[in-house]
Amino acid sequence: FSYGYLVVSYEDNYSTNKTFNNWLAILGNALEMIRIKQKNQGLLQELNNLYVHDALTGLYNRRGFDSVSLEKYKKAKKEKKSFVIFAIDMDNLKVVNDRFGHMNGDLALRTIGEAMQAVAGKEDACARVGGDEYNVVGIGYTEDMAEQFIKDFNGYLADFNEESELPYLVKASVGYCLLKSEKERDLEDCVNAADGKLYEYKRNKKKKKLDNVLREMEG
Repeated sequence: FSYGYLVVSYEDNYSTNKTFNNWLAILGNALEMIRIKQKNQGLLQELNNLYVHDALTGLYNRRGFDSVSLEKYKKAKKEKKSFVIFAIDMDNLKVVNDRFGHMNGDLALRTIGEAMQAVAGKEDACARVGGDEYNVVGIGYTEDMAEQFIKDFNGYLADFNEESELPYLVKASVGYCLLKSEKERDLEDCVNAADGKLYEYKRNKKKKKLDNVLREMEG
């Protein structure tokens, strides 16, 4: 930052008096205090940002999600709007890490976050709440909008996989809970319901995969 400057021109034997010198010292100290204060504010803001955000993806972390989800839940109730929470779990992170290294695992995790942000609404909040676990919360959704979110999310990943030429596919499973304005249900119940739908989807997907393997063996 530039605060301004003062030029003093000395001619012949002219010298400044003691009062002027003291004034310059006070001004210099004041400007230095301003600089230090602004630097400290910047560091504090950076620490606060790290406190509630995930370093890898830039999304909210668990701490940030707990805060923002409660805030949006209360807002939805106050405005009598629907509230939705999506539970997202990346598929096969361990396989990617073990076979292709953690750098590729990190790339896959960031891609999930980018897909979420690409399809989420402007007022939605996206979070990485665990190693391969994510959440999105939003207000004013309908069932059709929630289904479209999942469709667009999977479409983003499909496009990424087609263009990336990576030796693995980035995929995820999704479940959600849509709480309509006229229904009474607390936030924790909604989170648990979304997780339940997610794991139900994962179980069905594994069962379908096993059924396909059995059919191939029988064939």
